[in-house]
Amino acid sequence: MNSVFMKSSFWQAVPQDYASGIVLGPVINKAKCGFSHTLDKLLCQPNRPSPTIKSFAALALASYMADKCYSRSVAGDSWTRELSLNIPVNGRFAPAIPIFADGLNFLSGDNWNIVIRSEKVEIGERTYYKDKFKADAVCLFSGGTDSLTGAINLLEEGNSIVLVSHFESGSDAGIQNKIFYRLVKEYGHERVRHMSIRVCAPLTKERSTRSRSFLFIGLALMVASAFGEEVPIYIPENGFVGINIPLTGSRLGSYSTRTTHPAYFEFVQEGLRAASIGNSLINPFFMLTKGEVLATCRNQKLLKQILPLTVSCAKAGWVRFEGGKPGTNCGFCYPCLIRRAAFHSIDKDDPNSYVHDAIGSPQCLRSESKGSDLRCLLQSVSRYQKVGSSLFLNILKSGSIASVVRKADLIHPIENGLKEIIALISGKGCSEVKEYMAR
Repeated sequence: MNSVFMKSSFWQAVPQDYASGIVLGPVINKAKCGFSHTLDKLLCQPNRPSPTIKSFAALALASYMADKCYSRSVAGDSWTRELSLNIPVNGRFAPAIPIFADGLNFLSGDNWNIVIRSEKVEIGERTYYKDKFKADAVCLFSGGTDSLTGAINLLEEGNSIVLVSHFESGSDAGIQNKIFYRLVKEYGHERVRHMSIRVCAPLTKERSTRSRSFLFIGLALMVASAFGEEVPIYIPENGFVGINIPLTGSRLGSYSTRTTHPAYFEFVQEGLRAASIGNSLINPFFMLTKGEVLATCRNQKLLKQILPLTVSCAKAGWVRFEGGKPGTNCGFCYPCLIRRAAFHSIDKDDPNSYVHDAIGSPQCLRSESKGSDLRCLLQSVSRYQKVGSSLFLNILKSGSIASVVRKADLIHPIENGLKEIIALISGKGCSEVKEYMAR
């Protein structure tokens, strides 16, 4: 059975139905909880997170463990898993469970069954600031370009912020910390703080990790709630990636990531309302392309100084395995290609800063593995050049569109995002890549 049972006390008996699955001890007990974490670094002052916020965190942790520990390869269609969670909750969380289950179904493409028990939840937060720092906002901080720009804009607007990061490897944390210290140098420690939290599953059998964004929100809620329910959570992500139209017919549904998809956002916000959690979620870049995000940064000088430190790569593990330096972008994965198009739009693209110049030479295009994302992207661009805006009908195939978003509003980031890619390939692509795009 693909299940996770989270105990609320060390001596709690595990029901027979869950005994063969992943069993987690009480989260507060680091030595016995069954997974590695630094959740004790979360804030307990000025306010302790409410029981309802802790219940959300328990759900986020359990869903992340299930997502990481059960491989899609054993599912009947090699993708859709049956995942069952049994978790303790307290406070006013029960009405939100069906909504969050639907949101997880949409996010990961699995079938989630969530069973709750009315028991005390303790996460173990114990950090507090010895000064009088008060956050105006919390900003998710991955170490990529969008989260950097979001943080800079919030600071330029005069806000005091806490950046919240999740990491598993030390190299990821190192990248995030380098960027954070550069922001501190510019804006001062009294304006910007960083909560970098490690959560690592006991075993990893699945690499797609669609639920990581749910964990990210859970960590951010824990931090924001320490300062009050009026403190918003910013999730900076450009609209082209957020909407994430399927590049080919084989990438429909959750095969394309949905971490900031408008429908997923609406599921989460509806669930928070049902649980009476007041902290709002905001994506300030949803109607922008990645290039437009960079162009609208309110401190261009600082942005261009820090950009080389950022990592957008989905193949960071490959880079390290191949002997590359931590913090190096591979150059051939989908996020790297979108990154290059955005950098090209502000005249900052440097092919030599990547392990592979995927568009400047034909080697990646010819490679079965390294050229997969590039070929799919070129096919999508080719279709757009032939049929124009009718391509956007594919938006509906990638999942429901939130009721608060009009389809017409989605055209801009998609169309302009594809134009950024065309401009990059037209300007720096080798003849073979250009010919492939023109098919």
